Amino acid sequence: MIRIDINACFGHWQYWNLYHKSPDDLVSSMDAVGINQAVVMSLRGLAHDWRAGNSETLEVASQHPERLIAAGTISPALGGGGAALQRLVTAGIRCVRLYPAFHSFSLDSNFVDEICRAASECSIPVMIPTRPMMNWRFKPLPIEMVAAVTERHPTTSFILSGPNYLLEFQSAVRLMQKCPNTVFDISCLQGFDAVAKMVAEVGADRVLLGTGAVLQYPACNVAKLDRANISNEDRHAIAADNARRLLGMEARPSQQRMMHVSSVLPTERPQTKMRIDSGSVTPDFQPVGGTGIVSGSTADRKRTGHGLDNGRATPVDV
Repeated sequence: MIRIDINACFGHWQYWNLYHKSPDDLVSSMDAVGINQAVVMSLRGLAHDWRAGNSETLEVASQHPERLIAAGTISPALGGGGAALQRLVTAGIRCVRLYPAFHSFSLDSNFVDEICRAASECSIPVMIPTRPMMNWRFKPLPIEMVAAVTERHPTTSFILSGPNYLLEFQSAVRLMQKCPNTVFDISCLQGFDAVAKMVAEVGADRVLLGTGAVLQYPACNVAKLDRANISNEDRHAIAADNARRLLGMEARPSQQRMMHVSSVLPTERPQTKMRIDSGSVTPDFQPVGGTGIVSGSTADRKRTGHGLDNGRATPVDV
């Protein structure tokens, strides 16, 4: 089965050190769990300078053209706006992610409306994560605020990422039932039979595989989809077909490009810590809470850069 991860990232994480952070680490983890391609963004763009982060993302995607698809981020600071987004799309960005809590803007701002209009004109989706990863230290963005944006821009395609279970699940379903221009990424979704329940509520064609790697252990969300109580047709749609359609990719890759990776997914949650190393699974860190949150200890965490030019990146001219 072909898998496209709609929600991945790489780079230094400001809150705690990640042992696996470089683009090569990400690709190795994809190999280990059978992910063919991932839509990626540099964490530099989330935490520091969106221009430098996007430049880094574009460079990394060009180094792994068969595996990594560039997603960008943007804020009102440093000249961000619709024209800047259009130039990023010309440079190779295929999706834009908005982080109002990290970049200090409101979802009801003129800036967000400008970005959504530009995204529609460029035929790229806008991802709005309600949280950067499944960790309770991050206060989630109210889903009702996201709904207001998706309603204001019916011609723009949106990816809702971050909702978890119970009230968040219910709010996500209400949003999607009201706004047909919105799809859902499962990276933070938890709960018994949650994927099947989401499919029953909104349809498999509006659900996407997302893992949250490298902030989360990707095998958890692969297993979540592989073992969901849904049809194989729905599973294939969520794994890759929906992402291809949303990103305007080719209908189906050639047979030669398909990966045939044996399952490395245990039937029960691992009790030992895990580390992905050269495509194999070895002890180091442990998946947490069903989404695969990666924290790890601080021992032997020597690398702090983004894997490019000692952590430096040159901003793209926007």
